[in-house]
Amino acid sequence: MRLLPFAGLFLVTLLPGQVIELGGRLEPFFDRALIAESKGADLRLHEPRDEGVVMKFDQTWEGAFSAYCTILRDGDRLHLYYRGKKAFGGVMQTFDNTRPMVAAQGLGVARAALDLTLELLREKGIELDFEKGYHQMSAVENDLYELEAEYETARLLVLKAAWMADNKQPNSKNASMSKAKAGRMGNQVALKCVEICGQLGYSKTHLLEKFARDSKIIDIYEGTQQIQQLIVARQVLGKSSSELK
Repeated sequence: MRLLPFAGLFLVTLLPGQVIELGGRLEPFFDRALIAESKGADLRLHEPRDEGVVMKFDQTWEGAFSAYCTILRDGDRLHLYYRGKKAFGGVMQTFDNTRPMVAAQGLGVARAALDLTLELLREKGIELDFEKGYHQMSAVENDLYELEAEYETARLLVLKAAWMADNKQPNSKNASMSKAKAGRMGNQVALKCVEICGQLGYSKTHLLEKFARDSKIIDIYEGTQQIQQLIVARQVLGKSSSELK
């Protein structure tokens, strides 16, 4: 069993023939990556049902809605965590704090894809040598160096945006820059790693193909690429949302 870093979490890679015993534990399966075979069972996406109003945000500090609500079960009790917002500007400020976190997920999937790719290439006798001149590199080495450079660029943007948020500094432009760069970079790196590894990249023997599939959503949610670029343009040009749409 191997543990691969992914956005602050660890993904488990099973060795051939290895089985995870779930016992009576309930476990969500979003795809068949961990399912070797099934008998009399199938994966189904259950549609949500309207069960009526569960909670009203009726406090003055809550506003019309309270962004994301997380419900945790603790025995027979339910704990609800959320943030109240007074106005639309408060929601936008929340995005300034959460976009670097989403960008970090892009870093995680890119780093996991690069590390796994380097490991697979190492097994084939290919190792990177950063002391080589440009004219001495193979095409694969050149691609990997460029991917590493893209990763480091995005990582520095994310670190700066997160540092500004931690220090209560306005970071709207930096948050959008980090999200735009890391979201796109994570998808591009994962897809290129699949391409470099060829058959191993496309097979389900390793997690590269799953990284490539999962990476796209990071470039979309919490604000698409186009939205981030628009926010950065407004900040750079000093335009309001009504002046630059």
